[in-house]
Amino acid sequence: MSILLTPPETTPHICNIPLIVAVAIQQAFPELSPLLAIKWPNDILYHQRKLAGILVERSQTADYPHAIIVGIGINIHHPAHGYPDEISATAIALNEISTTPIDISIAACRIIESLEHYYHQWLQEGFGPIQTLWWQAHAGSHRCIRAYDSERGYIDGIAVGLDLDGALLLQTTTSIERIIAGEVEIL
Repeated sequence: MSILLTPPETTPHICNIPLIVAVAIQQAFPELSPLLAIKWPNDILYHQRKLAGILVERSQTADYPHAIIVGIGINIHHPAHGYPDEISATAIALNEISTTPIDISIAACRIIESLEHYYHQWLQEGFGPIQTLWWQAHAGSHRCIRAYDSERGYIDGIAVGLDLDGALLLQTTTSIERIIAGEVEIL
């Protein structure tokens, strides 16, 4: 599903949007929230298996000069013939983990309502309260992480925080490194 957000021009740290969406998805299903984890910056996991992914893109048009398009892909139902071999060990669907069946439209409504709540909270209070929720739900909090940065290569360290601009902070043997883009693996 795609959602159009139009934050005010003066909104700082638009890069927080994927993190806000991740918290919104993780919190949209209260009965499952304790079991769902966020993987920096934009995946939702259940026992290290991917339930959802987020893609955020800026879009500028005459009508929406500061538009943000949020794409959310969430596995609702297990495929009738199973997952393709290449993702069968790493994917999971919402109805595989929920004790009650969840309809696609209900799942979409819950995610949209949750996103609306956290988006408005962010606009009114800043990223701090959401940053705390994100860090509590992060699968790699205080764990060994390997990040791949196209300019610096592999960086191993302990995830020690999330900066206000969305950077993952890794404590290496020599310093704290800011990861602003790239892939991460929880070791």
